[in-house]
Parts: sequence; structure tokens; C-alpha cells
Amino acid sequence: MRVLVLHTRRSPCRCHVHLLRAARALGLEVGAWPVEGLLLARDRIRAADLVLDHTDTFLGRASLRPIVRHVIEAWGGRLVGAGAAAAETADDKVALRRRLQRARLAVPRGRVVEAARDLAGVPLPAVVKRPFEHGSRGTRLVRDRRGLRAAGARWLRKGPVLVEELVEGVELAASVIGNGGRARVLPLIEVVLAPGELHTEERKWRAGRAAPLRAARLPAAVERRVRADVARAFAALRLRDYARFDLRLPADGVPRFLDANVRPSFEPRTELRRAGERAGLDAPALLRAILRSAARRHGMRVP
Repeated sequence: MRVLVLHTRRSPCRCHVHLLRAARALGLEVGAWPVEGLLLARDRIRAADLVLDHTDTFLGRASLRPIVRHVIEAWGGRLVGAGAAAAETADDKVALRRRLQRARLAVPRGRVVEAARDLAGVPLPAVVKRPFEHGSRGTRLVRDRRGLRAAGARWLRKGPVLVEELVEGVELAASVIGNGGRARVLPLIEVVLAPGELHTEERKWRAGRAAPLRAARLPAAVERRVRADVARAFAALRLRDYARFDLRLPADGVPRFLDANVRPSFEPRTELRRAGERAGLDAPALLRAILRSAARRHGMRVP
């Protein structure tokens, strides 16, 4: 089986390196291609049995990442993971909220703000997000009006922002692999945070700093509720093969969805990898499960 991994050349996440290692450990023929040269990759995409898109940005912008999957699909590439339309929804935090709400799944209270004057009535503390950023980039916790005005002045020049309430509670990462009746939610991972703290960009990407992750410790009934909601979200967003959700679990036991990631990091000590380890899957076994899901969906022989 030939697998092609697309990646952004300059990215803090080195997912493609670990994906390549895992694929080679499985004995697969695998190659990587920088997305900066996407228009030169048509023959490679068509020749590959499966294509893994782990693009961080395209043309320097996070909002353009779904274009990569549109191009892959237009050229007849066999994608692993969400299709272009589903990835576009997941990458847009505003569209994601609306889709989840239509599926009767809970999200933090929030609104889209387009001008600085609209910040006046925002209750504090609040989480300000740029809709198309990821990896906790473009996310800021503000506790006072001064911080809110500063965030607005910095980001509103580039477009609308999403302002959400700070949901106090346990932060969870829920990874899903498979499709349809074969889809399964891997063991839940807790992001260990102090009250009022966020899982920030610095926590995720600062070199040498261990990610504050551990196996989630939830009452059985609460865990069943979280896992059921995650499975519903995976289906409602029309995701495929694998994805990761970030949630907050407040005292009322109703999980609030913060984000959906259709390109979850494959690096060691990240949420997906920790969840795989809890399920008894090392890196090659986890990748095999993901690729098998995609291969079945494309009507191919399972590796």
C-alpha cells in the first residue's frame, strides 16, 4: 500500500515525521510532500492508495486549509479522514457551533462579534477566539474590560471573532477512530488545568514542556454520557476515520464542545496518542486502525 502524507513545511507540529515512522514500521510504502508544492503533487496524489492531509496552514493561512482537501478530491485522491466539506465545517468554529447545536449537542454560550462596539455587553471572564485558528493559536482568555478591548483591537481588524463564556470544569480530549457501526471512542484523556486556566498555545507547543495529560477519571454514568455525545458529534459533522474533540465538563455533567480537530496531532504525548496507548495501541497500531478504516471506506483491501 502506498501512502502519501501532505504537510506544511514550516509548522510547530511535526506530525508528518511521526506518521512516516509509524507507516514504515507497518512496512508500507510512504512518502511526504510539502503542501507549498501542492500543484506539483497531482500525479503523486493520484498514484497513492491513501492520502493523509496534515496541513497546518495553506498559503500561510489556517482558513485556507480545506482547499487542500478540495484539490485532493478533485484529482481523485483517496483521502484518509474527513472530506473537504466536513473539514471546512470543523475548521470554522462558528459553523462548528451551529452544526453541533442543530444536533442538540451543548456548546459554551457565545456570540460572533464583528465590531469593537459589540464587545461592550460581553460577560466576563470570556474566551476570545479567531474562528479559523487551531492549536490554541488565536485564543485568549480575558478577565477584564481592558483585556477584552485589547483582544478586539488586535483581531477584529482581520475579521469577526467568536466570544464564548469560560466553562469551568474538567477539560477532556475525546478521540474517535472508525466509521459508522465500527466507529469507537477511545479512552477519554483529561487535560490537567488549574481552575480558570486554558490549554494555551504555549502549553501545546513550548519545547521541552510535558503536556499536562492523564487518563480521565469520571463517574461511569458521566463517562457514558460524554462518550455518547462524542459519537453523536462525529456522526453529525460527517467525520470519517479519525478525529479529536475538545470538551469541557462542568458540574452539571453536560459536556460542552469546544473544538473539533480533523487533523489531530500524531506526535508522542499528545491527546490522540495518549488515547491510543490507553486502548493498547502504539503508534503503528493506531495508524493501522486509521488506515484500515479509510481503506474499507474506499473499497480497498485492508492492510
